[in-house]
Amino acid sequence: MVQLEPKNLIIPLPVTLVTVRLRDNGSVKDNIIPLSWVNNLDSDPDLVSIVLSKDKYSGKVIKKSRHFGMAIPGASLMEKVDLCGSTHGDQVDKFKAAGLSTFEAKAIDVPLILECPINMECVLEQIYPFGGHEMYAAKVVATHVDERFMADSKPDFSKIDPLCFVDGQYWTLGKKMEELFFTSK
Repeated sequence: MVQLEPKNLIIPLPVTLVTVRLRDNGSVKDNIIPLSWVNNLDSDPDLVSIVLSKDKYSGKVIKKSRHFGMAIPGASLMEKVDLCGSTHGDQVDKFKAAGLSTFEAKAIDVPLILECPINMECVLEQIYPFGGHEMYAAKVVATHVDERFMADSKPDFSKIDPLCFVDGQYWTLGKKMEELFFTSK
């Protein structure tokens, strides 16, 4: 076993496109921020978290609006995801630059991403500050899955082919191995 310098090597991290909408003085500005620091926090109710660097534009918008969207892209959207991550939302219309289509959330005021197989609507519950980052804990109030990515009334992750992030590189999940608790069946 080789010992490295301390480094977070939790793998894989899901790539998620977080969407926000700023309403200010009669104008509307939508933005996308790609993140891989996302997590499930609870399942009753469904709570998720995203982690942003302090003073990020999208973080300021979330603090003001108190909600955001989470869109799960498939690997086929890797180039669009990367483009969104290499531009600044306060300077560029990322939806237009990446050629992504929107549809309106049902329960909150954010755009969701039509090309993404899964979209979730999230209402901010609490913000936890850390050194250089902040964790935004939110309740999932609505979930949308494109019917093309469903099988037996459930999301089919082989069709979705989720995009992941590992130590500065994009990856996909590969193949399904077994169901949870298969050894006890």
